[in-house]
Amino acid sequence: MITDAYIKKNVLAKPQTLSIRSPKGLEELALEEVKACLDYWVKRPETLPTDAAKIEQVTSDLVEKAITVTEIPYRTAQNLVLRLGLTRDVFLIVRDVRCGSIKELNEHFEKHDWPLYFKAKTAISVRIDSYRSRIFHEGLIKECLEEALTKHKIKIVDREQSTQFLEVKLNGNRLQISLSLAGQPLYKRGYKSSLKSVASIKEDLAFGATTYAMNYLRKKNPGFVPETIYNPFAGSGTLAFECLSKILKIAPGFFPRAYGLESLPIFQDKSFEHERRLIAKEVESNTSSVPKVICVEKSKEQCAALEENAGHYFDAIGNGDFKESFQVVEADFFSHRPDSTDNLFMLANPPYGRRLEGSDAPELFFKKIFTRINNLKIQSGLIFIPDGVNISRCKELIPGYQSQFRKISHGGLEVSIFVFAKQEL
Repeated sequence: MITDAYIKKNVLAKPQTLSIRSPKGLEELALEEVKACLDYWVKRPETLPTDAAKIEQVTSDLVEKAITVTEIPYRTAQNLVLRLGLTRDVFLIVRDVRCGSIKELNEHFEKHDWPLYFKAKTAISVRIDSYRSRIFHEGLIKECLEEALTKHKIKIVDREQSTQFLEVKLNGNRLQISLSLAGQPLYKRGYKSSLKSVASIKEDLAFGATTYAMNYLRKKNPGFVPETIYNPFAGSGTLAFECLSKILKIAPGFFPRAYGLESLPIFQDKSFEHERRLIAKEVESNTSSVPKVICVEKSKEQCAALEENAGHYFDAIGNGDFKESFQVVEADFFSHRPDSTDNLFMLANPPYGRRLEGSDAPELFFKKIFTRINNLKIQSGLIFIPDGVNISRCKELIPGYQSQFRKISHGGLEVSIFVFAKQEL
């Protein structure tokens, strides 16, 4: 039986190591967010001096496109899932050992303290990756793992069937077993009730794109806060909602959803709920004034779904009368004209890839978009531009604007987050 004393000795009394995953191309921004979160915890009045001293010892660095966090107390580690908007998953590394043969692999699986991390009769999903290893057969690795887990009445199921997720990696002669603290990916925020968009952007990527844009715009104008968020090609509203969360400083853990760590024997419920209460207090103080939002979408069905999502979002933050500040307009971007473009910040994830047919279609479509931006005299914004569209030509269509861009991966496609602003921002 796993007792509190056993958990304290083997988990709480030992510093932990995490592997944090984020959208491809935004890893550096995600690292900055992790460091800012840890620094915030050190400095806030609610943190006990003894806990602050431990958090100050935590290190975080980019290692092979993932953020490795070391020397972190477990309670601090589990609370990270509530705070990080740019993170897809937080993995607790529970075993990191040498492994060069099937015999050694079986021994490690047999010796591992599975009941410390999973209760009996738990259903978990598993991802197995093998690189540069003699044990290259991932199916065989899974069979060995399944045999060890079965002895503890732990069953392997598909990802969507469980909130428990285990990652097993063999890299050369190194075996690493990691446990997802999130369970389901952290881009599943919990504020959406309806997903009708054809190519919905994931929430962590939307938050990251907004962060990238805000960083650029606040270098030009440190006090920059848009009065109006303008979101053409709105889809299910992800860009608009994540932009609001960024501006209003709403941590993702504020919204209702389940986390994998809540079902673990090592879960520290008091610390977790305390962090959630502090987040709720922050949201209450940050959401008294909400920017105006205009979402433009051609599809009547998507507009209805967007309004439903907006209702859930604003009900959660205690601003149920959202219609005064949040507008859903059934219209085409190329014919819609906002009442004013002063201090208007545009967010756009236009159609690309298979949604635009013909070799010339993307170039002509984005030329039309940038011509429209210039004609409307939109003050600032961000737009996702796919590879194959000449960014230099796009820039030529908006004279008088400054811009920068970053290449990322979105849905298996290489795209750029293009940020633009009038010179007099």
